[in-house]
Amino acid sequence: MSGPGKGRLPRPTAELVPEGESLFREMANGLPLIVWVHDAAGEQVMVNDTFCEFFGVSREEMKGGRWQVLMHPEDAEAYTSEFLACVREQRPFRGEARVKRADGQWRRIESWARPRFSESGEFHGMVGTSADITDRKHSQEAREHAEQRYRALFESIEQGFCVFEMIFDAAGRPVDYRFLETNPAFERHTGLVDAVGKTALELVPDLEPEWPEAYGRVAMTGQPEQFVQGSDAMGRWFEVAASRVGRPEERRVALLFTDISERRRTEQALRASEHKFRTLADNISQLVWMADEHGAAFWFNHRWHEYTGATLDEMRGSGWEKVLHPDDVARVSARMQRSWDTGEPWEDTFPLRGSDGQYRWFLSRALPIRDSDGTIVRWFGTSTDVTEQRNAEERLRESDRRKDEYLAMLGHELRNPLAAIRTATELLALTECNDPRVDRAVGVLSRQSEHVARLIDGLLEVSRIARGKIGLRLVTLDLRSICEQVLDDRRELVHARGLALELDVPDEPVWVRADPVRLAQVLDNLVGNALKFTSAPGRIAVVLRAEHDRAVVRVQDTGIGIRPDRLVRIFDPFHQEGQDAARDRGGLGLGLALSKGLVELHGGAIEARSEGLGTGTELDVRLPLAPAPPHPAPHERDDELAARRILLVEDHADAAQMLVELLALQGHQVTIASTGREALDALRRERASIGIVLCDIGLPGMSGYDVARAIRADADLRNVPLVALTGYGQPEDRERTAEAGFDAHLIKPVTVAALTTVIRRLTHEPA
Repeated sequence: MSGPGKGRLPRPTAELVPEGESLFREMANGLPLIVWVHDAAGEQVMVNDTFCEFFGVSREEMKGGRWQVLMHPEDAEAYTSEFLACVREQRPFRGEARVKRADGQWRRIESWARPRFSESGEFHGMVGTSADITDRKHSQEAREHAEQRYRALFESIEQGFCVFEMIFDAAGRPVDYRFLETNPAFERHTGLVDAVGKTALELVPDLEPEWPEAYGRVAMTGQPEQFVQGSDAMGRWFEVAASRVGRPEERRVALLFTDISERRRTEQALRASEHKFRTLADNISQLVWMADEHGAAFWFNHRWHEYTGATLDEMRGSGWEKVLHPDDVARVSARMQRSWDTGEPWEDTFPLRGSDGQYRWFLSRALPIRDSDGTIVRWFGTSTDVTEQRNAEERLRESDRRKDEYLAMLGHELRNPLAAIRTATELLALTECNDPRVDRAVGVLSRQSEHVARLIDGLLEVSRIARGKIGLRLVTLDLRSICEQVLDDRRELVHARGLALELDVPDEPVWVRADPVRLAQVLDNLVGNALKFTSAPGRIAVVLRAEHDRAVVRVQDTGIGIRPDRLVRIFDPFHQEGQDAARDRGGLGLGLALSKGLVELHGGAIEARSEGLGTGTELDVRLPLAPAPPHPAPHERDDELAARRILLVEDHADAAQMLVELLALQGHQVTIASTGREALDALRRERASIGIVLCDIGLPGMSGYDVARAIRADADLRNVPLVALTGYGQPEDRERTAEAGFDAHLIKPVTVAALTTVIRRLTHEPA
């Protein structure tokens, strides 16, 4: 095809119609090809039927070059220019272009044209044909694309690839092979450069005959095979896949091989590691086992089999549950299943039956083993014999229990005589006497009984703190008031020792959330410690500050100081730093240990500092600051305490007598009962007049708990107020008295103030 355009040839003056034109037209119309004829000027003068059918046009429409409208605009100019050049130069034409078919589709055609001449050699124009090559073009492009993909894959894959033809000897045995194609990875992996066209024996003269035989078998049978080639001596190993390609008679084989040297070394290292693991696992004291990702056990170490006497087949899956105690199977299995389902580590303690039929306790743990994607592939578990440890812990718990019972009994036994001494002292103090020697004796008795009471309380409370059995009654308080209260209580004694006592507090409140009694106890211990180790003319200072989010109480003294290497020990129970220098001060070394425990219960910390002997000591207590509380309600004054009729149940004669006399001085009338039975009889006789019962717990025969229960069970007596008066002061002791029916719990030695407060509270009548 072609058409008019720039550079068209001049039209000849006469039309020459070649002989046989009619025959030519008939032949052209019968061809499946598109046939067209142009004159010497390049104008189209004839098209065949196929042309008209293909484009959906008539012959008349195509005269004068209208065929150009059928050509794609992007192809028309180049196609036309080339055609007219061929007309001018009277040479053959070949071209491609996109044209619009009758159905509207764009198709690609390829056109050929040759010049036609008269018998005299005069140029008459071009006769040409066009063929639809769209499908062929698509197939060709697909083949080229496939070839490009193949070549890109061939060149870029990490696996080595080669194709070779087998060489057979006269007897038909495969003896060598010649390389036809190799990729870059082939050269990298093998080191064989420019192998194409060469035989394997040319490249590797000492080639082992087994490889031509193996490849020859693939070429002859057409059955693919896989091999592993290499050696530890070479340090290289390959995984090879061989398959026949091409026609059978060509005897060609394609190899695809992967360098597995690193993987093989890893596998060898893994096998070596596995061997070491099993050797170690079989020789440690723990029972070791492994389970699959679902928790089914599949391996146990030698120690497991030795202990249980069971075989691997007996233990596989969940068979190991046979050595669990029957009472534990359901619980242990349920906990393990939760770990298998969630992937969380598992830990439990339970007994396992040994080969001798005896059970021992084991701490068992299992951890998930995950792959690089985080997927659990197995579980690794150990079971450690903790029987002796549990027995030791049980013995320790029993020892602690006995120690606690002993301390409680000791406190009780000490408080009974101390109560008598304390009450007698208060009685003497209330008795009018003008003898200064009596006054001094009363002072000594008061101070020393207070000191003994502190020692007893400290001993018991350190034990309670160690066991976590001290509870706090927390309120929001101004720490300044605690500092002032403690220093007021200590001021007289400090001045008597010839020491200066200083208090430095801020103008604004310092609010903390604390138990006021316990906090005063801490600060009193610290001031008492400073007083113990500071000699006249020395100084004790208490400084309170709010620093960031903490309240800091700093107790400073100019005493004997502490060696730096001993600072870490001063908070240990029974430690008495500097005791030789102040032996006359006494003490059990519990004050700082008790203070540390109480401060930590408040969420705070305590720290000691000293530059060394002779430089004094500084103790810091740090507590979390708290928001200021709302304004407290005004304090309501209690009514005056009226005289009461009191029943005192006490088997300790001295303690009972002293308390009776002390209560008598307060205006009360007291009836004494030394046993529980006497108390019940007296209460039934005098129920109308007795306003309150003070009852010891450790009574002969019938305990104070039994007395309380009997009173609460009697409809005529159950409303009488009951106060437990005892040497037992642990929280569990208070719980027991409350459960028995007591309204209050007082610890011996009881003070007049504490007793008065309880009596007022339990017998108070609203105005």
